[in-house]
Amino acid sequence: MLPEWVPSAEEYCQFIFRAHQESTNAISVGEGGSGVHVGILDSAQTLPGTEDASTPIEHERSFIESDEYLTTPHATRVYDLIQQYAPYTTVSLYQVIDSNGDLGVGPYHDAIDAAISDGVDILNVSIGDSWDVPVYAHPLYKKTQEAIDAGITIVAAAGNDETEQGELPVHVPAVVGDVIAVNGFVTHCPQSKSDIHDRPNSGPYYLDIETDSVSQLADGVFCGYNGCDGSSCLSKQTDASWWANPRAKNGKPDVAAPVIYPDTTEDTLDFLEGSSYAAPIVTGILAEAFGEIKGQATSLPDPADVRDMVRETSSPIRESQIRKINGYKVHEQISRMCEGDETRLSH
Repeated sequence: MLPEWVPSAEEYCQFIFRAHQESTNAISVGEGGSGVHVGILDSAQTLPGTEDASTPIEHERSFIESDEYLTTPHATRVYDLIQQYAPYTTVSLYQVIDSNGDLGVGPYHDAIDAAISDGVDILNVSIGDSWDVPVYAHPLYKKTQEAIDAGITIVAAAGNDETEQGELPVHVPAVVGDVIAVNGFVTHCPQSKSDIHDRPNSGPYYLDIETDSVSQLADGVFCGYNGCDGSSCLSKQTDASWWANPRAKNGKPDVAAPVIYPDTTEDTLDFLEGSSYAAPIVTGILAEAFGEIKGQATSLPDPADVRDMVRETSSPIRESQIRKINGYKVHEQISRMCEGDETRLSH
């Protein structure tokens, strides 16, 4: 059930997207990714309803044996998140996930080859495989490195560890060298819900979710009391590491982003969570920054430089070892590299 202060699920989703932009310091900067080519390696060959979108679809490719153009809704959400930050990018779709949610080595390899051939600038990979032996032994490692060597900036989900025991490490391909590995954080309003909230669904901070056995609070939903958009209390909000972040491995993850995705159907609202929803936020922020320099630079920054800039400009999260993406600072740093002509040549 929606909080009483919000008129519709759609408006509440937009409120949360806006709050996520606030929390990542990525409000309305630049040209919205114009001229930047983003690849989405996921569950879609085509996305219905995107014909008139500001984000055009360049290539629609499938590398699995399936007649389904969309094997799971996951790719739709990834596309939606990227659009929130870079609405004027050009997108190519690479379908590698089957209807069971599985990723095969062959489809992954073929999709990487296609992305290289298509001249993709940034590749979003919101999938992965937990692997706790030498990363170079994984069958996705070498092909991922080929994309990096070809000048593609890869942003990948760090993975989810729902064991809560720290058993699973950062997944492949996120753990590969210059891939940007993204895990999650949630943001809490500074005032406890119990201080002024004495009955369900009256707001202001968290949405009550009814499950089969218990009423629980969705983690990480922003304050919306009296229409608050988070801007007035941003400096007082408390960011926290997401409970299912994987164990660090090989110096990864690199950065964190909001991990909650609001899923709406008519007048109902649910919250999905996972690092696969954090990665496209970083992809969108980088696409927006690349769009700002696309017409000025000889070429885009090298993937290794981009990863370094993401890490160096990130902001600390208190009482945590993780750092969150800072959209404004990374945008500024990328622009500064372009102006100083210090950019290592990419494609």
